[in-house]
Amino acid sequence: MLRQPYCRRFSAGWALILEQFLTASFSSWPRSGRVLSSSRFLPLRGLPQPVPELRVVYTVDALNSFFSTPALRSLWTDAAVIDAMIRFESALAASQAECGVIPASAADAIARTCATFRIDPFQLATEARNAGTLAIPLMKSLKAAVQKVDPAAVAYVHFGSTSQDISDTALLCQARASMDVLERDLGRLGDALAVQVDRYRTTPVLGRTLLQPAAPVTFGWKVAGWLDAVTRCTAALKAAGDEACTLQFGGANGTLAMHGDAAGAVTQAPAGRLGLGTPAMSWHGARDR
Repeated sequence: MLRQPYCRRFSAGWALILEQFLTASFSSWPRSGRVLSSSRFLPLRGLPQPVPELRVVYTVDALNSFFSTPALRSLWTDAAVIDAMIRFESALAASQAECGVIPASAADAIARTCATFRIDPFQLATEARNAGTLAIPLMKSLKAAVQKVDPAAVAYVHFGSTSQDISDTALLCQARASMDVLERDLGRLGDALAVQVDRYRTTPVLGRTLLQPAAPVTFGWKVAGWLDAVTRCTAALKAAGDEACTLQFGGANGTLAMHGDAAGAVTQAPAGRLGLGTPAMSWHGARDR
């Protein structure tokens, strides 16, 4: 059996090789000039760090946008991810105060802090390398900011919650916003197809069967098939999105034990504030959403 120190050196060595490969690969692509933390690729918790905390890595915005739109890309920036996490904390504090779990004054201080809170994404990514999650260094910074507003409120930041709650819920807030954009765009596509169905409802085109000529059909009829498929896919996407975009809230062990009898009410309140569904129970161990 390998000794632990050797295992750690072996793992760290492969991490260095992988990081160097990623750096070389990305730096050889067309450059957009953004500097990213290497920890965005290698969040190695507990391993020795043989490389500098930050590396210059160039993203390829043109290629990243190939299968997206400006509206969707704006929902998944570093700033958008952080904003979604902070919105969860603000909604949680307000809901807990509403249900009598934390003092109203603490919730007010947390909400005011969240409204103006800012953090450097690269600093956050660097600190997350050792924590294994963005949530831990983010909460550390948020608590420091709340300390300046109301020291007594610091104890109620992230109260009764856990890292997975904020991480999953923040991503689902972004997914919910993305679903709204996709549904809007699919609606526009359907409307455009409907116009073509009506315009070409009597325009004949050659039909096909097994790639061979068949009896004529109208081009409007062909477009109607596309419209029918878009309609079905839109409905299926909405159903999947409505099911998936459900609040994750369970606390450290998933039982919301620190909330006592108010657990149910505290779960419903932030879900409503964030526009998400209310779960029957904590689901962060299931990973099916």
